[in-house]
Amino acid sequence: MNREREQEIKVSLYADKMLRLALDNKNKIMEKKTLEYADKWFKLHDIISFIHPKKDTIYIDIGNFELELSKDEIKYRASEYLRLKK
Repeated sequence: MNREREQEIKVSLYADKMLRLALDNKNKIMEKKTLEYADKWFKLHDIISFIHPKKDTIYIDIGNFELELSKDEIKYRASEYLRLKK
């Protein structure tokens, strides 16, 4: 393989890597907003909840128990919060 072709491949791989990183960062930002909206929904309904900072999930406090919510439940509550705000 000639040097120019090797350089093209390296540049292409680097560009792909940067694009994946940018998309990952965008998804994390969207995930943070989703968590915040879901948390606001629980607060509107007087349900004690908190966002776990390292796990990107929400826990709700039910008496002596703290329950971790599924991603689907978090997304649903976030969408309900946005629906209520319309």
